[in-house]
Amino acid sequence: MITVSGQGVQHDHVPGSNGHGNPINLLNNAGVDAYIRLGHDRYATSGGAGSENSQPIYLSDGQNTLGLAHNGNLPGKVVQHLRTLLRTPLPDDASDSRVMTQLLLDFRPRFTTWEETFVALLPRFQGAFSLACLTDEDAIYAIRDPWDIRPLCLGRKNNTWVVASESVALDSMGATYMREVEPGEIVCLRPDGRITATKYASGAGERRCALEPLYFSKIDSIVDQETIREQRQRLGELVGARFLNKGKREGFVVPILNSGKQVAIGVARALGLPIAEEAIRLALDKRSFIQNTPATRTEVVNQKHVVNGEYIRGKCIILCDDSLVRGTSLIALLAKIREHNPAEIHILLGSEPVIDICEWGVDLPTRTELFVYNLLQERPDWSNQDEYLSWLAKVEDLVAKELGVDSVTYLDRKSVNLALNRTDDQLCRHCFGGKKPTEDNPPTYRIELDI
Repeated sequence: MITVSGQGVQHDHVPGSNGHGNPINLLNNAGVDAYIRLGHDRYATSGGAGSENSQPIYLSDGQNTLGLAHNGNLPGKVVQHLRTLLRTPLPDDASDSRVMTQLLLDFRPRFTTWEETFVALLPRFQGAFSLACLTDEDAIYAIRDPWDIRPLCLGRKNNTWVVASESVALDSMGATYMREVEPGEIVCLRPDGRITATKYASGAGERRCALEPLYFSKIDSIVDQETIREQRQRLGELVGARFLNKGKREGFVVPILNSGKQVAIGVARALGLPIAEEAIRLALDKRSFIQNTPATRTEVVNQKHVVNGEYIRGKCIILCDDSLVRGTSLIALLAKIREHNPAEIHILLGSEPVIDICEWGVDLPTRTELFVYNLLQERPDWSNQDEYLSWLAKVEDLVAKELGVDSVTYLDRKSVNLALNRTDDQLCRHCFGGKKPTEDNPPTYRIELDI
């Protein structure tokens, strides 16, 4: 939890703790001595902010008990449908995770085991979910959706099994990374060391979130047998090459810390230019994006960076970041940079333009909060490469003009595919203007019950 707490800040929860605050304090206060333990860093994308929606969610009907930790999100229409199946009513602000937990508990008496319950109910969860479930059978079930949207991995330390959203969490506790939980797979871990795996769904293909490695994942985490650090530096090399094709090759490469550091390393490598990491000092190591209100995002932004004028004044600077979503941080940082009168400002971004909402685990509920969407509602045409590159150039010009900088360079779709070692069909890029991950991509379920 401590290692991946940058993924979520609204609730850090270990049973026995108060459910709020720094995970270090929670672990110290929780009396963590059980042989099975479930914890969760909440990054809210659904439901109210109250403690009743903090995870893991533990519910009991007197005979059966289930604890559930969830990374991902179910779209609103899916949650509405699940509510119609509930036998136990829930408040209107109950999160998708709480609805899932209650539905599983409600239907548990119909089946012999928890695994049978999961196999029967999971086809109803048409969205993104990586789950760690603690049952009254003294077992932990690690479960992923059929579309491969959010990550989940298994590790082992001596005789202890560990389930985590990122492999870096395993490293921090001295556990050995074993493998990823496969899409559409249920892995059951028991206290005696036994492990069983079963497929409840197949044939959906892969739709791994493209924004996850670009933005969320810790750089030491392993995905597709390589580190996120390697992938982000490759993104930097490729966006540096696009910048070079515009005829630019001078100045200092300046990372926006910490999010843009790996992209900047790749950019500097591609351009053969030095990195001036001292130009912008990180005063507060928090991401404004995951704060849950505009006020807290602004507060973090104002405290976040300190600009060193010695590296800025009269210089051509090439600012590097992983992405541009709302623009809150970048606008505030540019105001501080301009106080030191740079000769030129160029911005290089290690992603495609973010132009659409996400209903699968990233808190982007409305298009109007997106910086690029407010400048251009036109969507990219990926079927024609020339038209797509023309659209991308238009976006870059509009963003540069709005920010008041000399140029902006994004990554194109093919470069992102190359950097992540995936094809169009293996990525969810709905936020970049693509299809929904579950669209035209139905899995085959082992069991589909009429409930």
